[in-house]
Amino acid sequence: MKRRFEKLTEQAARVVQHWWLVLVAGILCIVAGIAVMLLPLGTMATMAGLALIGFGCAPIYPCIIHSTPEHFGAEETAGLPLRFRNFCRWWSALLM
Repeated sequence: MKRRFEKLTEQAARVVQHWWLVLVAGILCIVAGIAVMLLPLGTMATMAGLALIGFGCAPIYPCIIHSTPEHFGAEETAGLPLRFRNFCRWWSALLM
């Protein structure tokens, strides 16, 4: 079990080293989705373009979250999830 965990952490470390490849792939997927949406191919192609844009945005958010402590400092970002959750609660209560 311990060896399996070590192997998994090594694989994760390799992935984290090449985070920029995932980011570039996401951006390329977004550009492809926009191109498909702009072509006059019909409704199904437009929906496929929207799906491509969504899939392209998926890897960008974790990359941004991963780099937040580097940009703003670990002390400032430690309570960020709690503050965001409270912000969402406040707005949902306000809108209801």
